[in-house]
Amino acid sequence: LGWAPLADRRAPVAMGNARQAVLWGVIAAAAVAAAAVGTWPVVAGDAEGGGDATADAWLHLLWLWPALAFGAMSVAYVGPRWLGLWMWGKRDDGSLRPASVAFFLPYLAVVWAVWLVRHLWWLPRRGEHPYNRVAPGVIVGRWPLRYPSEWPEGCTRVVDLTAEFPARRAVTRGRTYRCLASMDCDMPPTAPMVALAMEVAAWEGDVYVHCANGHGRSASLAAMVMVLRGQAPGWRAAFEQMRRARPLVHLQPPQEAILDGVEAELLAAARLRGVAVGEKRVDVEDDGTAAPSGGGGGGG
Repeated sequence: LGWAPLADRRAPVAMGNARQAVLWGVIAAAAVAAAAVGTWPVVAGDAEGGGDATADAWLHLLWLWPALAFGAMSVAYVGPRWLGLWMWGKRDDGSLRPASVAFFLPYLAVVWAVWLVRHLWWLPRRGEHPYNRVAPGVIVGRWPLRYPSEWPEGCTRVVDLTAEFPARRAVTRGRTYRCLASMDCDMPPTAPMVALAMEVAAWEGDVYVHCANGHGRSASLAAMVMVLRGQAPGWRAAFEQMRRARPLVHLQPPQEAILDGVEAELLAAARLRGVAVGEKRVDVEDDGTAAPSGGGGGGG
């Protein structure tokens, strides 16, 4: 099967990416302004206090670190997809490149702090669980924080779609682990993602598919797997099914565009695997369990 190369390009008006680029760009500009305010009097020769003023100016130059980190993230969200992935340098074993962690530490401090607030306080108050079974053999969830108390029992296969979170050794040890890194609100390159979806679709037993929040990137791959297995007649139908188990799953425009671009090929691949696409429906109960049932599948 040949995958359309256009699907690997970021749409220039993809609002999911544009919002990220603007957000991190504004923070970078604020950090530059903070550095300039503190150092300009010394540069201009107007500072009083001699050595103390010079020391304060050097301290203000530390603002250039977050300025560079957030500025790089802004560029990554409007540049080619490979650029951001190269910046992060996440390895196949799920580890992050130490130089990348050091460079992006100001960004990571903000992202990880917000993530902890969301998943330890806000989302539990809305009734979201760390993970949910969205189809037979397919579990979608967030980055595993509490292990093993928040891990699906008996699950021995893991798919990690994050670029900004390291894999936990306790989670990957003794398990089949696949890492296909992508940035938040985006998607991995199309061809590797479809290849991974086809590999996962052939697996027996449960697979835990996660991104940072278990809403977009992970749900996108899960939708591909569900189509390939004949558990949904299209990715939109797969998402409707997933929302019954995990209501907050959603897509950003770049993710929708990629799924639209590969849906015909996914359906063709499913038929090649001997799957009768659209003839099997999976009912997902309120508690996230899934049970196959007869009848025709809904349209996607």
